[in-house]
Amino acid sequence: MATGGAERFLQRLVSMDDSNIRHRVISLSGVNSEVAVSIRNSGISVMECNITSIAGFFAAIRLLRNVCQKESQSIVHSWLYKANLFTTIALVGIRVPHAWNIRQSNITFKYNKWSTVLIVYILSFLSKFRRNVDEIVYCAQLSRQSHEHAGFTKARGYVIPNGIDISEFSNHIKEKLELSSPQNSSEPIVINVGRYDIQKGHSDFLRCAAKIKQVIPHVRFQLIGRDVTPSNRELVGQIKHLDLENEVSLLGEKTNVGAYLSRSHVFLSCSAGEGWPNALAEAMLVGLPVVHTDVGDSTMISGTSGYSAKVGDIDAMAQSVVNVLTMSDSRYKALSSQMTLRIQQEFPLEKSVSRYIELYRRLIGGGC
Repeated sequence: MATGGAERFLQRLVSMDDSNIRHRVISLSGVNSEVAVSIRNSGISVMECNITSIAGFFAAIRLLRNVCQKESQSIVHSWLYKANLFTTIALVGIRVPHAWNIRQSNITFKYNKWSTVLIVYILSFLSKFRRNVDEIVYCAQLSRQSHEHAGFTKARGYVIPNGIDISEFSNHIKEKLELSSPQNSSEPIVINVGRYDIQKGHSDFLRCAAKIKQVIPHVRFQLIGRDVTPSNRELVGQIKHLDLENEVSLLGEKTNVGAYLSRSHVFLSCSAGEGWPNALAEAMLVGLPVVHTDVGDSTMISGTSGYSAKVGDIDAMAQSVVNVLTMSDSRYKALSSQMTLRIQQEFPLEKSVSRYIELYRRLIGGGC
């Protein structure tokens, strides 16, 4: 089980659900990740399939079918493309209410492996038959639009936006309030959180960083995420090419992301594809002004207070970051407060969890 935004949201969902619905998580990969450990620590069973062979594939099918047949009222909620396809195959011949979860918007060959795009179009065909899937849950409006444009049925699709656990970041919000504004900081920090993937736009982030450095030489940049480390030759090579060795820190995965966000001054996302970006919302909750590409539901999340630009518009994004870093103290603090308030009011985790519980009860009751 990986440690990305989708997996972390799943962990929060199953851990926070205080209804009488009992969750079990079946991982198609390993179970020793931070997310899997957190789920188990909350008292929820996590079972490992770790499919690496044909025998492992059929063993995983038997495991899922056995779990479903032992429970009188089972629901299967698959998470991400491969799991959606696997569970649809595994459930052939037995009738169990089944929901897919889709968390991506950009499904072009440019930003995805050919195998991922192939799975998307297989799922689009399978979605047309109710025996394969009862509900298709998208995390973002744009995600639903792009998949339905690719052929996914419109009849059973709807959107449940993500939510953020406000309590998890309460201490970091206080830390951010105590931090000096960028005008009073000797080294203002621009941060990004995301795994190393072509859709996350790390290359564009570094190009932005080079332009920002020309205007504000004392700025620093932090990149957090899986495979965003000094051992990543592609990233290190680009950092050297852009003469950013002294300004950019590659920090890898972190369990205490909120602490890094609270010590930063701007969140910059140059993603080419997103669904509902958790990292963007978490940055806003902590009080970070955000500059981002107009992908997925990013602009809807940031509202009128965020700075949005087209994918690849390096000049616009760099200028927006400079504008934030050169704001007066009073204006910066007001913007910071707006960010926190928007997430607290519009996207608390409780709202999202309650909608998932409604989905599960509807599936159990056969009202889907």
